[in-house]
Amino acid sequence: MPPSAPRPRERLAALMEARREELDIRWQDVAVAGGISVRALQTARHGTTEIRGHTQAGIERGLRWAPGSVAAILDGGEPTPVPAGSITLDTARPGRSAASPPDGQWVPPVSSQALADARPYADEIYRRLLELARQGVQRPTGEQLFPGNEDDAATWDLRADLFGEDERVWLIAEAHRREAAAYDRREGTG
Repeated sequence: MPPSAPRPRERLAALMEARREELDIRWQDVAVAGGISVRALQTARHGTTEIRGHTQAGIERGLRWAPGSVAAILDGGEPTPVPAGSITLDTARPGRSAASPPDGQWVPPVSSQALADARPYADEIYRRLLELARQGVQRPTGEQLFPGNEDDAATWDLRADLFGEDERVWLIAEAHRREAAAYDRREGTG
């Protein structure tokens, strides 16, 4: 009698493990990049309950798979790898709607209000990304994106292996938002 095919969740777990090893990252790194908990990853890999949309999106972001890859795997298909550094400005930008952040908002988790407050900073970074893209620069370095700002340039470059552009934009935007809020508190203007 031929061996039976693995069940969908077992197959998902095996493909997740293979991708994690391919990317040479820890489960904690997957969770952080995906905006979900390590426990959610464990439940997706070994549990029996339905995997929520938020968790599916987080797995896909964390493992650099295209949206819909988890559902494809569960239906017997294959995941679609997304190369590090791909820009998905229209679909993956966290905080598109400050009133209702998308499933799997980036980590560290922030409130809807914090996303709304960080949006002006993020929008400026996206404007720069689009301008560089118009100039033919598809994967800008930190120096190209943040000329004269060594801290942001270094953050951009250091996070390239773990995060895509969208997550890095929001990581830097949230840092700027927090710095601005701290400055306002010190100066008594906020």
